[in-house]
Amino acid sequence: MKFDMSKAWDQATAVLGKNRRMVAVVAGVFFFLPVAVLILLLPDFSQDPAFAGAGSDPEAMAKMINAVLKDIWWALLIATLLQIVGMLALYRLLSSRARPTVGEALSFGAKALLPFIGSSLLVQIIQLVVVGLPTRLTEGTAIGALVSLAGLFVTIWLTIRFLLTGPVVAIEKQFNPFKVLRRAWQLTEGNAMRLLAFFILLIAAFVIVWLVAVLMFTLVFGLMGPEAARFGFALVTGAAIASYFAIYVGVQVAIHRQLAGEEKPPVTQDDRWVI
Repeated sequence: MKFDMSKAWDQATAVLGKNRRMVAVVAGVFFFLPVAVLILLLPDFSQDPAFAGAGSDPEAMAKMINAVLKDIWWALLIATLLQIVGMLALYRLLSSRARPTVGEALSFGAKALLPFIGSSLLVQIIQLVVVGLPTRLTEGTAIGALVSLAGLFVTIWLTIRFLLTGPVVAIEKQFNPFKVLRRAWQLTEGNAMRLLAFFILLIAAFVIVWLVAVLMFTLVFGLMGPEAARFGFALVTGAAIASYFAIYVGVQVAIHRQLAGEEKPPVTQDDRWVI
């Protein structure tokens, strides 16, 4: 089946619109709050000599970033796990004909967490073998740059081919990582370039909107002082990331439905609040 970008976008916006309150709550708790808190935990790099001016020291920057990551790795881990659970729960809420409650969807998200992580790690291993190993072996040779460039394109291609890993786990309830990847590969067969073009447009639109929002709100909060500007940046970025994840999930649900041949959308409603 050929992927139809316009149809996928229309279906995604429709299902998100019908469930906007529920999506807003889940996205707020599992996407917005973790990102905003994580940003506020980060130190202010703007005044550090390693980051200031054209004479920035890449080595010093790397050391500082590594030091910060050692301090907040636990927060980064918690934020990542929360986002995965929230994403898997949204897949169920926006796609299931069983009409699960928010509590049931979140419970499923926690149950599907390890299978999803296992599938994602398997994708990383495949990329390491197919791309990382040849790049490492040819590093510093005459064809090293060419292999690195080819590796970039192969990485993007593999990412697109395994794009529907999350929907396969959450919507089809497939918990075997090997079967998950095989199913995701089958669904995207013959549509890699269309899917790539679609997500390039989606990400480009998100980046533009985020940059404009950050500029506007940073100027407003900046009038109240550096701390207020930092708080405003955390709010805007958290809201932007939450919005992107919600749209991303809605789009993936629509893509999965289309490529799986499910023309009829699931019964959804914005009132499943029983926890």
